[in-house]
Amino acid sequence: MSQVAITLVILAGALVLFVTELVPLGITPLIVLSSLAVTGVLPVKDVLTGFSNDTTVMVLFMFPVGEALFRTGVCEFIGKKVIKIAGRNEVRLIGLVMLAAAVLSAFTSNTGTTIVMAPLIVSVAREAGVSAGTLLLPLAFGASFGGMLTLVGTPPNAIVQGALKEAAGKSFGFFDFGKVSLPCVAVSVIYMMFVGRKLLATRSVAEPSPAEKHEFRTNKMGMSLLILVLVVVGMFFESRLSAYGLSLPIVAMIGAVLTVVTGCITMSEFTTSIEWSSVLLMGGMQPLGAAMQRTGASQLLAGFLTRAISEPNPYLVTGLIVLGAGLLGQFMSHTAATSVLAPVCVAIAQELGVNPAPLLMALCHATSIAVATPIGTPPNVIVYQRGGYKFIDFVKTGVPLFILGALTLTLLIPKVFPF
Repeated sequence: MSQVAITLVILAGALVLFVTELVPLGITPLIVLSSLAVTGVLPVKDVLTGFSNDTTVMVLFMFPVGEALFRTGVCEFIGKKVIKIAGRNEVRLIGLVMLAAAVLSAFTSNTGTTIVMAPLIVSVAREAGVSAGTLLLPLAFGASFGGMLTLVGTPPNAIVQGALKEAAGKSFGFFDFGKVSLPCVAVSVIYMMFVGRKLLATRSVAEPSPAEKHEFRTNKMGMSLLILVLVVVGMFFESRLSAYGLSLPIVAMIGAVLTVVTGCITMSEFTTSIEWSSVLLMGGMQPLGAAMQRTGASQLLAGFLTRAISEPNPYLVTGLIVLGAGLLGQFMSHTAATSVLAPVCVAIAQELGVNPAPLLMALCHATSIAVATPIGTPPNVIVYQRGGYKFIDFVKTGVPLFILGALTLTLLIPKVFPF
């Protein structure tokens, strides 16, 4: 069996395990990694690189920052304030949660936003008397779509920025991404408020285990908020601070250290706050993208796309890129999917003799709207177990949203970014 076939079999096997949940969520990525190593698809030294990836490390260290907000009573305080604004109306709460997540995700990591907001949303749900599962999935969707708005919101945007600069010697502007993604954000909020919540309600979502009685360290409330602000500011100015060694994971790590040093949380709370299933999922699935690129599986996909395009009609090309990238992004990290397909999009543009900018814009946004599975985007991974969801919950609510987002992108991108 060729390495391309082996890679595709491993991908298909991972999908079966995710859907059927025959093994615990965090074990499937380890099976993938073991398979890649044993079959020789990837060298052993490359199999574990996902755990040193910037996104994986950042996720790990953002969990204690979110825990500090909970332990010091910030989540409880804000939860009560949100109830005063939105009341106990489920529709208004969903809209407010998604808009807040989208705005924050536009200017800092959507992954970090989800981790920090998750315990807050649980508190809001408890105060409002609604299921946490009703609000956590809208939180993930809001963060995923909000990250599409700017260059720094999500890793795929930075990846296509680099690909465009290398291929054409030009770059996207900081807010260029929002020119086509802002309507997608609006569509996602309206959809979840009036349609998505009803689809989610068809399943009885399990609540997380009841919260223990906590003695909040309210005297540390200001300190935990200050740490959060420092982390957010650090992430926002990451491009300028990189000269001093302050990358996104380092900023998150410093924030995590400060939560313990300042007494916001204990070391025991630090370690127990980390959701290892999420970390294993992110670190374990990224090497699969490298395997697809190395074995030629990604080029195989590009060949299918190219053969489907008889002439460079902007809407047809955009639609095929969005559909292909979006489908691949459902079953692997959006960062990995974008990395795999960026050179493919450049190659397609060169073969068709068109501007690579619209193809790359379609690529990064398509992987960010790949919300129909719990493994497509980091925000989905983070809320998967905390909200008590099943795989089918993401399919029911995410497939219609993906279709709406794909149609919006297909219609707008050729108008905003001419071929």
